Amino acid sequence: MRLRVIVPAIIWGAMLSWGPASHAELVTYTFSGTIDSATSGVAGSIPVGSSLTGHYTYDTSVSVTYQPPSTPPYIDQVYGRAMTDFELRLGADILTDVRPGPGSQIITLLDVDAAGSGNDRYLADAKFASGTISGFSPSRFTLALDFPFTTFNLDSSSTLADYLPDFQQSTLSQFSLDFYLDANGNSIDETITGSFTSFTQVSAVPLPAALYLLGSGLVLLSGAGLRKRSSRGS
Repeated sequence: MRLRVIVPAIIWGAMLSWGPASHAELVTYTFSGTIDSATSGVAGSIPVGSSLTGHYTYDTSVSVTYQPPSTPPYIDQVYGRAMTDFELRLGADILTDVRPGPGSQIITLLDVDAAGSGNDRYLADAKFASGTISGFSPSRFTLALDFPFTTFNLDSSSTLADYLPDFQQSTLSQFSLDFYLDANGNSIDETITGSFTSFTQVSAVPLPAALYLLGSGLVLLSGAGLRKRSSRGS
Protein backbone atom coordinates (compact mmCIF):
# COMPACT_ATOMS: atom_id res chain seq x y z
CA MET A 1 0.00 0.00 0.00
CA ARG A 2 2.72 2.43 0.98
CA LEU A 3 4.73 1.61 -2.16
CA ARG A 4 1.73 2.38 -4.37
CA VAL A 5 1.65 5.88 -2.94
CA ILE A 6 5.35 6.55 -2.71
CA VAL A 7 6.38 5.59 -6.27
CA PRO A 8 3.89 7.83 -8.12
CA ALA A 9 4.62 10.60 -5.63
CA ILE A 10 8.32 10.32 -6.43
CA ILE A 11 7.57 10.50 -10.15
CA TRP A 12 5.36 13.54 -9.67
CA GLY A 13 7.91 15.21 -7.43
CA ALA A 14 10.59 14.73 -10.09
CA MET A 15 8.31 16.31 -12.67
CA LEU A 16 7.71 19.27 -10.42
CA SER A 17 11.45 19.68 -10.06
CA TRP A 18 11.61 20.01 -13.85
CA GLY A 19 8.98 22.73 -13.77
CA PRO A 20 11.09 25.62 -15.10
CA ALA A 21 12.14 23.48 -18.06
CA SER A 22 8.50 23.16 -19.09
CA HIS A 23 8.86 26.57 -20.65
CA ALA A 24 12.01 25.56 -22.51
CA GLU A 25 11.85 24.91 -26.21
CA LEU A 26 14.48 23.72 -28.61
CA VAL A 27 13.63 25.66 -31.74
CA THR A 28 15.06 24.67 -35.12
CA TYR A 29 15.30 26.92 -38.14
CA THR A 30 16.32 26.03 -41.68
CA PHE A 31 17.50 28.66 -44.12
CA SER A 32 18.63 29.13 -47.69
CA GLY A 33 20.16 32.09 -49.42
CA THR A 34 22.12 33.46 -52.33
CA ILE A 35 25.60 34.99 -52.28
CA ASP A 36 25.37 38.62 -53.38
CA SER A 37 29.00 39.67 -53.04
CA ALA A 38 32.46 38.24 -52.36
CA THR A 39 35.77 39.93 -51.73
CA SER A 40 38.41 39.50 -54.40
CA GLY A 41 40.40 36.78 -52.64
CA VAL A 42 37.50 34.29 -52.65
CA ALA A 43 35.36 35.54 -55.51
CA GLY A 44 37.06 33.22 -58.01
CA SER A 45 36.30 30.13 -55.94
CA ILE A 46 32.94 31.13 -54.43
CA PRO A 47 31.10 32.99 -57.19
CA VAL A 48 28.30 35.45 -56.68
CA GLY A 49 24.96 33.75 -57.21
CA SER A 50 25.96 30.54 -55.43
CA SER A 51 23.36 29.00 -53.14
CA LEU A 52 23.85 28.44 -49.44
CA THR A 53 21.68 26.37 -47.09
CA GLY A 54 21.77 25.38 -43.46
CA HIS A 55 20.00 24.89 -40.18
CA TYR A 56 20.52 25.44 -36.48
CA THR A 57 18.77 24.80 -33.19
CA TYR A 58 18.73 26.98 -30.13
CA ASP A 59 17.38 26.80 -26.62
CA THR A 60 14.88 29.56 -25.93
CA SER A 61 15.20 29.07 -22.15
CA VAL A 62 18.79 30.40 -22.09
CA SER A 63 19.06 33.50 -19.90
CA VAL A 64 20.70 36.76 -20.89
CA THR A 65 24.43 36.31 -20.43
CA TYR A 66 25.51 39.83 -21.30
CA GLN A 67 23.81 43.15 -21.76
CA PRO A 68 26.29 45.64 -23.23
CA PRO A 69 26.25 49.16 -21.81
CA SER A 70 23.94 51.01 -24.13
CA THR A 71 22.45 54.44 -24.43
CA PRO A 72 18.73 54.66 -25.14
CA PRO A 73 17.11 54.24 -27.60
CA TYR A 74 19.19 51.06 -28.10
CA ILE A 75 19.03 47.94 -25.95
CA ASP A 76 21.22 44.90 -26.65
CA GLN A 77 20.67 41.51 -25.06
CA VAL A 78 23.14 38.67 -25.71
CA TYR A 79 22.22 35.03 -25.07
CA GLY A 80 25.45 33.02 -24.99
CA ARG A 81 25.84 29.33 -25.82
CA ALA A 82 22.23 29.20 -26.99
CA MET A 83 22.89 27.64 -30.39
CA THR A 84 23.35 23.93 -31.08
CA ASP A 85 23.29 21.54 -34.01
CA PHE A 86 24.56 24.07 -36.54
CA GLU A 87 25.10 23.09 -40.17
CA LEU A 88 26.06 25.19 -43.18
CA ARG A 89 26.24 23.90 -46.77
CA LEU A 90 27.78 25.63 -49.75
CA GLY A 91 28.21 23.45 -52.83
CA ALA A 92 29.71 20.14 -51.78
CA ASP A 93 31.19 21.57 -48.57
CA ILE A 94 29.53 21.25 -45.17
CA LEU A 95 30.42 23.05 -41.95
CA THR A 96 29.25 21.61 -38.64
CA ASP A 97 32.13 22.03 -36.19
CA VAL A 98 31.12 25.15 -34.29
CA ARG A 99 33.59 26.33 -31.66
CA PRO A 100 32.11 26.49 -28.15
CA GLY A 101 32.83 29.30 -25.77
CA PRO A 102 32.39 33.07 -25.51
CA GLY A 103 31.61 34.85 -28.75
CA SER A 104 30.19 31.77 -30.45
CA GLN A 105 26.82 30.05 -30.51
CA ILE A 106 25.16 33.30 -29.48
CA ILE A 107 21.83 34.91 -30.21
CA THR A 108 21.59 38.70 -29.88
CA LEU A 109 18.46 40.83 -29.80
CA LEU A 110 18.73 44.54 -30.59
CA ASP A 111 15.78 46.71 -29.59
CA VAL A 112 15.39 50.19 -31.03
CA ASP A 113 12.61 52.12 -29.32
CA ALA A 114 10.21 54.55 -30.99
CA ALA A 115 12.52 57.50 -30.35
CA GLY A 116 15.31 55.91 -32.34
CA SER A 117 15.94 55.34 -36.01
CA GLY A 118 16.62 51.99 -37.57
CA ASN A 119 15.29 48.50 -37.03
CA ASP A 120 15.05 45.91 -34.32
CA ARG A 121 17.44 43.09 -35.16
CA TYR A 122 17.80 39.36 -34.49
CA LEU A 123 21.38 38.07 -34.82
CA ALA A 124 22.77 34.53 -34.70
CA ASP A 125 26.53 34.09 -34.60
CA ALA A 126 28.65 30.95 -34.96
CA LYS A 127 32.44 30.58 -35.02
CA PHE A 128 34.04 27.51 -36.55
CA ALA A 129 36.66 25.19 -35.11
CA SER A 130 37.38 23.35 -38.38
CA GLY A 131 36.16 22.78 -41.92
CA THR A 132 36.69 24.49 -45.27
CA ILE A 133 34.65 26.05 -48.05
CA SER A 134 36.32 25.73 -51.45
CA GLY A 135 39.62 25.27 -49.64
CA PHE A 136 39.24 28.38 -47.48
CA SER A 137 38.95 28.13 -43.69
CA PRO A 138 35.99 30.07 -42.32
CA SER A 139 36.10 31.86 -39.00
CA ARG A 140 32.59 33.15 -38.47
CA PHE A 141 29.06 33.00 -39.83
CA THR A 142 26.54 35.68 -38.90
CA LEU A 143 22.90 35.93 -39.88
CA ALA A 144 20.74 38.97 -39.29
CA LEU A 145 17.03 39.63 -39.63
CA ASP A 146 15.71 43.17 -39.28
CA PHE A 147 12.20 44.04 -38.13
CA PRO A 148 10.22 47.25 -37.63
CA PHE A 149 11.41 49.07 -34.51
CA THR A 150 8.17 48.28 -32.68
CA THR A 151 8.72 44.49 -32.86
CA PHE A 152 10.92 44.03 -29.77
CA ASN A 153 10.20 45.41 -26.33
CA LEU A 154 13.10 44.10 -24.28
CA ASP A 155 13.38 44.24 -20.50
CA SER A 156 15.13 42.27 -17.79
CA SER A 157 12.55 39.47 -17.99
CA SER A 158 12.71 39.01 -21.78
CA THR A 159 13.55 35.57 -23.12
CA LEU A 160 14.31 34.23 -26.57
CA ALA A 161 10.93 32.49 -26.51
CA ASP A 162 9.29 35.93 -26.52
CA TYR A 163 10.83 36.89 -29.84
CA LEU A 164 11.02 34.01 -32.30
CA PRO A 165 11.96 35.49 -35.69
CA ASP A 166 9.29 35.52 -38.39
CA PHE A 167 10.88 35.74 -41.83
CA GLN A 168 7.65 37.02 -43.36
CA GLN A 169 7.72 40.04 -41.05
CA SER A 170 11.39 40.90 -41.60
CA THR A 171 12.34 44.02 -43.52
CA LEU A 172 15.86 42.79 -44.30
CA SER A 173 17.54 39.39 -44.06
CA GLN A 174 21.21 38.86 -44.70
CA PHE A 175 24.23 36.75 -43.82
CA SER A 176 28.01 36.96 -43.90
CA LEU A 177 30.75 34.33 -43.83
CA ASP A 178 34.29 35.38 -42.94
CA PHE A 179 37.47 33.50 -43.86
CA TYR A 180 40.86 33.64 -42.13
CA LEU A 181 43.03 31.08 -43.99
CA ASP A 182 43.50 30.25 -47.66
CA ALA A 183 44.10 26.78 -49.09
CA ASN A 184 47.86 27.11 -48.37
CA GLY A 185 47.36 28.09 -44.73
CA ASN A 186 48.14 31.77 -45.30
CA SER A 187 46.28 34.35 -43.25
CA ILE A 188 43.57 36.20 -45.17
CA ASP A 189 40.68 38.53 -44.41
CA GLU A 190 37.95 37.68 -46.89
CA THR A 191 34.16 37.71 -46.71
CA ILE A 192 31.11 36.63 -48.64
CA THR A 193 27.72 38.21 -48.00
CA GLY A 194 24.26 37.38 -49.18
CA SER A 195 20.53 37.50 -48.58
CA PHE A 196 18.10 34.83 -47.47
CA THR A 197 15.48 33.37 -49.77
CA SER A 198 13.90 31.35 -46.95
CA PHE A 199 14.14 31.19 -43.18
CA THR A 200 11.70 28.74 -41.62
CA GLN A 201 10.94 27.43 -38.16
CA VAL A 202 10.58 23.67 -38.57
CA SER A 203 10.21 22.50 -34.97
CA ALA A 204 9.71 23.58 -31.40
CA VAL A 205 10.10 20.85 -28.80
CA PRO A 206 8.82 21.67 -25.27
CA LEU A 207 8.78 19.30 -22.35
CA PRO A 208 5.50 17.50 -23.12
CA ALA A 209 2.60 18.58 -20.97
CA ALA A 210 1.46 14.97 -21.18
CA LEU A 211 4.15 14.03 -18.65
CA TYR A 212 2.54 16.30 -16.08
CA LEU A 213 -0.88 14.87 -16.83
CA LEU A 214 0.54 11.37 -16.45
CA GLY A 215 2.06 12.25 -13.09
CA SER A 216 -1.22 13.75 -11.89
CA GLY A 217 -3.09 10.65 -13.01
CA LEU A 218 -0.73 8.31 -11.19
CA VAL A 219 -1.04 10.26 -7.95
CA LEU A 220 -4.85 10.40 -8.21
CA LEU A 221 -5.11 6.70 -8.98
CA SER A 222 -2.88 5.84 -6.04
CA GLY A 223 -4.96 8.01 -3.75
CA ALA A 224 -8.15 6.38 -4.97
CA GLY A 225 -6.70 2.90 -4.43
CA LEU A 226 -5.58 3.81 -0.93
CA ARG A 227 -9.01 5.16 -0.01
CA LYS A 228 -10.67 2.05 -1.41
CA ARG A 229 -8.45 -0.30 0.59
CA SER A 230 -8.90 1.81 3.72
CA SER A 231 -12.70 1.68 3.41
CA ARG A 232 -12.57 -2.09 3.03
CA GLY A 233 -10.41 -2.41 6.10
CA SER A 234 -12.83 -0.42 8.14
